[in-house]
Amino acid sequence: MISHRVIYRDDFPSLEYPFGGDLVEKVIVSKGRAWEAEREIRYVSLHVVRNSIEFDSRALRGVILGARFPKEHLPHVFAMLEERKRRGMREPILYQAQQKRTSYGVEIKRFKVE
Repeated sequence: MISHRVIYRDDFPSLEYPFGGDLVEKVIVSKGRAWEAEREIRYVSLHVVRNSIEFDSRALRGVILGARFPKEHLPHVFAMLEERKRRGMREPILYQAQQKRTSYGVEIKRFKVE
């Protein structure tokens, strides 16, 4: 597994077949500049088992829920955070992406339990 900082760009990357070695850079770790505030790092692996990846759990500092994250899934998120706490691990900060009210884009704000 390799970590990559996301590349934020204004234009869509173009690909030509056969795909070259820059496939990961152009497709997997590229994202629109509007998301630049996330400072996202993506972990890329060709070996994923049961939809999970292994990484040093001490590196997890925050979790961002998407703007359309279904509220019915919140108990699962809270259970995972509680499990980390139970194991004596640092609890990551929970954030929520929110669509801006007066312009295109999103804002990332600290999650508030309602």
